Amino acid sequence: MVDTELLATHSGVHDALAGRVREPSSAYLPGSWLPHCVLTRELTAEALPAALAAMDPVRPIRAKISSIGLTDTRTGQVSPIVP
Repeated sequence: MVDTELLATHSGVHDALAGRVREPSSAYLPGSWLPHCVLTRELTAEALPAALAAMDPVRPIRAKISSIGLTDTRTGQVSPIVP
């Protein structure tokens, strides 16, 4: 669920990363971004239905961030972001 706290956090992250992202997409601007968490990058299309069924029903998650990084989707290189 997107609430004012999440939007404020996203705006702060956006401001902190200003100028560090090449070719930013308007889809990721504060207020446009869809919050998500990548759980795996190796899931095949065949395994997806079973993985989604295992997540039903989806329950809210509270978590602390342990690290943040920018991933170059072309090379896979991750650049850690240090506060």
